Amino acid sequence: MHQIIQQLNDLGCDTKSAINRLLGNEATYLTFLEKYKKTFRVAELGELLNQKQYQDAFDCVHNIKGAAGNLGLTPLYSASSVLTEKLRAKDYTDLESVYQQLSDAYRDFLAAVEQPES
Repeated sequence: MHQIIQQLNDLGCDTKSAINRLLGNEATYLTFLEKYKKTFRVAELGELLNQKQYQDAFDCVHNIKGAAGNLGLTPLYSASSVLTEKLRAKDYTDLESVYQQLSDAYRDFLAAVEQPES
């Protein structure tokens, strides 16, 4: 098993299901992780929330959630689901702490996928 995949598993990710969706191809999975890292920037979501651009923030976090779910990134999926539902319900209370949970999960994801090869 690739080190990055093990690191993600250690974070509580369901990489096995995600890799199975890719017909067992770990290399393809790693490629998608790299694309996820480059495409979804959680800091940009934070800026949208700070600017009270809630519809754009909803669209952004909904995309983060969907891709995280497909890739088995369970901590990111869970954190983004909470924020998605708050924005969907137009409940703008406590967004900072909910966003912080997502940001922390994303930081952990980045630490796992940016590990140097041993």
